[in-house]
Amino acid sequence: MPLFVAPLLKSAMAAGIGLGLAQHSLLVVKQGPGAIQCPHIKSPGTTPRPTQPPGVHTPPRAADSKADRGGSSQTQTPVSWAITGALVTPLLTAPLLMIKNFQGLQTVVQVATGTALAEVMLVPLAYATYTTLPQYLPHVLACGGATAAVIPSGAQLSSVPVGIAMATGVGTAFVLSMWFVPGARGPNRDDPGTIQKRFACVLGVSAAAMVIVACVQPSGSVPALARASQAATPLKRMGLTCRPFLADVAFTMGLNSLLFLGPMIQSYYRGDPSSGPGTEENRLQSIRDLFVGPVTEEIVYRVAACYCLYFAGMSRTGTLLLSSTLFSLAHGHHLLESVYLNGVPLSKALAPVSFQLAFTYVFGMYAAYIYMGTGSLLSAIALHSYCNYMGPPSFDFIGTPQQNVVGTAYVTGLVAFFSIILGFNQGNWTQSIFYMQ
Repeated sequence: MPLFVAPLLKSAMAAGIGLGLAQHSLLVVKQGPGAIQCPHIKSPGTTPRPTQPPGVHTPPRAADSKADRGGSSQTQTPVSWAITGALVTPLLTAPLLMIKNFQGLQTVVQVATGTALAEVMLVPLAYATYTTLPQYLPHVLACGGATAAVIPSGAQLSSVPVGIAMATGVGTAFVLSMWFVPGARGPNRDDPGTIQKRFACVLGVSAAAMVIVACVQPSGSVPALARASQAATPLKRMGLTCRPFLADVAFTMGLNSLLFLGPMIQSYYRGDPSSGPGTEENRLQSIRDLFVGPVTEEIVYRVAACYCLYFAGMSRTGTLLLSSTLFSLAHGHHLLESVYLNGVPLSKALAPVSFQLAFTYVFGMYAAYIYMGTGSLLSAIALHSYCNYMGPPSFDFIGTPQQNVVGTAYVTGLVAFFSIILGFNQGNWTQSIFYMQ
């Protein structure tokens, strides 16, 4: 692969998704917190499109008016902005990137995309935090303070079994808190009351996990960890660090947009509407899926689990696999919800939950790989939130007139994604405490 291709792809995709997220954040400012909404969460007053049989292409309905889409029928979605940026940016930057010794361009692009990503991520996050989360602050402080009080002075990850026990304990507490705290368990996980109770549960456990990471010292008996342990300050252990100009975040988002290139173009052809104002229930679901879920799960299953396992003496590969296993198993409680709370027969509930376990295991490996490489919690949260926003891929484009274009986008995106990620750690991640030797 020519040397200019990798930075070209990084810059193009980061700029493209930056444009998409920028438009989404403008919706938040203009329309209020109801605009923070995943595409798969339906707003009231919108009629779902009927499922099209293979080979049949239905033109846009006349009913898709301004009132139906929350604006002009020509309004571009965040997906269309992302595609436009991803396709146009290479045309603008390719000639410059091929000029010898023009290394300053990559720095300029990183500054621009990093600044844009910081703004578009922080605007909706700050809005959601201001409107929804302050009520949980006393609870979070209490959980963190109680955890700090019970950790003995000089606590250390003395062996791999100790690290496994701590990682498993934190991950298990995360799930059990949603089952045994009054009001957090209910047949409808999307009920506003249930969501709010679970916010309190997972935020409290996440605060405790951060305290554990900050207070428990790395193993002192593993020679290979000597340099990393010395560099592992509490802030670095908690992932509260990133490269200048948010380069790691921009790189992560660009890489992710390659992974979802096919679904983005598929959504563009489908004409998915931009999210509009929704109900309180929809708003809480979106805050859960885009903010609270990614933040708390990355703290527990990436920051805490990876730290406890790796700095107890486990290898990077073992840490990646076991932390992904814990993350996947944490989603097994959906089987109990389906069977015991909703009365779904086990035979019918098993298949979708099994798919979810496999999907979350693969995603957990991806997220752990990125987190351990960058050492940045913000990168992991951005990746997780982006994946939740896009949702699992759908192959209903097969049989439509656009199947060749969309199929090509899927293949192109995946090839580019794996071409970059397989060489991701070759000399790029020496600043991460998980890659210091």
